[in-house]
Parts: sequence; structure tokens; C-alpha cells
Amino acid sequence: MRAALDLCQAVRVANPEIPVVLFGYANPIFVRGTAKFSAQAKQAGADGVLCVDWPADEDPELARALASKAWTWSRSLHRRPRRSG
Repeated sequence: MRAALDLCQAVRVANPEIPVVLFGYANPIFVRGTAKFSAQAKQAGADGVLCVDWPADEDPELARALASKAWTWSRSLHRRPRRSG
């Protein structure tokens, strides 16, 4: 994770006009802690985060952490409605 954040910061410094979105999976974010990750990603210059496998029941935790850094949370995985019958 540290290497990815360092790379993000280097890209941001060299190319301030190019949007940078961090793409990854839930486990490294969860292990680091959502608040710490959000703060470090923002400090590194990321414009957004794409986390494709964040568990739906954990949405509020990540959403709050991202919102505290002026980002919005958009879930990419959605629960399927149960079929009746």
C-alpha cells in the first residue's frame, strides 16, 4: 500500500492536471483502517478510490471515512434481489 501511495504522490506532483484514481481491493484498505487509508490517499493526491469488493454491510464505515475527505462513496457491487417462488 505504501508503494502505491508513494507512486500516486509522484504522479500527482509530476502531473497536477491529471486525475488520479486508486484502484484496489477491500482487504488492504480494511487492514490499514478506513480513516487512515482515506487520509493517506487524500494526502498522496488521489482524486478518488475504486474498491470493487467492499462488503455491502461495511458500506457506512468506508463511506464516512471517504466523506470526511470530501469524496463520495459509490458501491460497485449490489445485492441481488431474492427471487420469490
